[in-house]
Amino acid sequence: MADQVQRKVVNGKYRLLAKLGEGAMGTVSLAEQLDVEGRVLRQVALKTMRRELSADPAFAKRFLREVRIATQLRSPHTVMVHDSGQGEDGQLYFIMEYINGPTLRQVLRQHSPLPIERVIHVASQICEALIEAHSLPDPVVHRDLKPPNIFVEQRQGKDWVKIGDFGIAKILSEHTMGLTQAGQSSSGTPSYMAPEQWRGAGEDGRTDLYALGVIMYEMLTGRPPFASSSVEALMHQHLTMPPPPLPATVPANLRALI
Repeated sequence: MADQVQRKVVNGKYRLLAKLGEGAMGTVSLAEQLDVEGRVLRQVALKTMRRELSADPAFAKRFLREVRIATQLRSPHTVMVHDSGQGEDGQLYFIMEYINGPTLRQVLRQHSPLPIERVIHVASQICEALIEAHSLPDPVVHRDLKPPNIFVEQRQGKDWVKIGDFGIAKILSEHTMGLTQAGQSSSGTPSYMAPEQWRGAGEDGRTDLYALGVIMYEMLTGRPPFASSSVEALMHQHLTMPPPPLPATVPANLRALI
């Protein structure tokens, strides 16, 4: 259950109701969007950046630019970004649609591995969101696609998938990751990072497709293809080793795809 928070109002527009989660970058809260007369328009998710990040002018400039780019995305399988700003206390925030459903990580903890039909259904919706983002005149690459930022709602008894942190994952992850072996700042989460991310060699839409392949492998087997408590070991595995074969119960055409 979401933690209760002080019902303060941010910039006269967003009334905080409850804390949904907290991470290295900041806090996500359930909030009500208010109109000019103080009436509730809708529920939203408000993500607030930590004070030390908000106080960094370089971070603030990049953050606001990346959020503006994220508002271009309109796929029904992307978490919509509605607004951004800086609160009276100086903390940066952005507003997303509120998703009333578990993350794919939570689904996998309860039901892993998933049936093949469900894996295909989930993956096809992720692909729809990626197609839109990668097809923009200035393509948007997620760079940190992983089960915790994929949400799974239920609509008419079927999974309805939405990807969160699209367009802003790079700036968020760069402030929580270490350095690659080349000494360059790396975005992404180690278990899902493509070889070019480890090498610091530049990223494009194929980076997201690699992460999707890892996610599909995990949905089918209950674990990612490579696992280690050592980041260096994970880097070596992703750069040099083929993934362990999928079970024979997975159709050959799906094994070839992943």
